Amino acid sequence: RNPLGFSKSAVCLLTYTTGTENHNLDIKRISRFWLDRIKIFLTNMKASIGDVPLDQAIHIKFEDFVTNNTKIVKKVLEYNNLKLTTEMVQKINKYLKDNPREGAKAFEYSLSTFDLTEDDIVEKYTFYTDMDIPYWSPVGYDD
Repeated sequence: RNPLGFSKSAVCLLTYTTGTENHNLDIKRISRFWLDRIKIFLTNMKASIGDVPLDQAIHIKFEDFVTNNTKIVKKVLEYNNLKLTTEMVQKINKYLKDNPREGAKAFEYSLSTFDLTEDDIVEKYTFYTDMDIPYWSPVGYDD
């Protein structure tokens, strides 16, 4: 829901990747290009949010998905009249075990490299983050 973290990651990753292919580039222009692409995506998402009736949609915050993987998957499947099987749970747990987030060294993205601040990004996406959407929460939901 809060596009700041994603935007920081995407802008830095995509700009650095472009830099490996082209050493004569304007990284500030490229970073703004990607921020504009993200804004277009969020604008289209906001415009289409009413296309699906609320009783037929489930809105989940990214932070909840990251911290409650199995609960979220179970809820999404149930919402679509599907069951989370033991085999699925085992595969999710194996993936999480093989790819732990804890202890992994986080990459620090420096927006100053691109002449940007977190406030620049937050301001750019206020139209999206200020939307009133009823989110489903995994708190109290049994997995």
